[in-house]
Amino acid sequence: MATRVGVLGGSGYIGAELLRLVAGHPELEVVQVTAGANVGVAVGTLYPSLASAYPGLTYEATDPAGLDGLDVVFAALPHGESQQLMPALVGRVEHVVDLAADFRLSEDDYATWYGEPHGAPDLLGAKLTSVALDA
Repeated sequence: MATRVGVLGGSGYIGAELLRLVAGHPELEVVQVTAGANVGVAVGTLYPSLASAYPGLTYEATDPAGLDGLDVVFAALPHGESQQLMPALVGRVEHVVDLAADFRLSEDDYATWYGEPHGAPDLLGAKLTSVALDA
């Protein structure tokens, strides 16, 4: 049985690259992909090179309840958005991989670098994995 994957922010550059990489993995199946401005658009319409890998998959609005039970969710969201969404994902999905910088730094370092407090400091250092996309 394939690992069920969700991709948040799948219409942006990192999200599209992630979809491309996952398409080639025999044990991963993207079952949900979200976007902000491209809700309702087919993945293959926005990225024709992905049409054969994702026939019928369309971008949906981000709804944490719609991600219930997924094995892994990749967050390829713009800066600051992951930290706002992450509290709602804890307990809904098995694993979350944040591809942004939102969970890479300590609370103090985050405030120093970004000039604002972190939106979910209670999750810093939790069992969330922040990684750089490495092909």
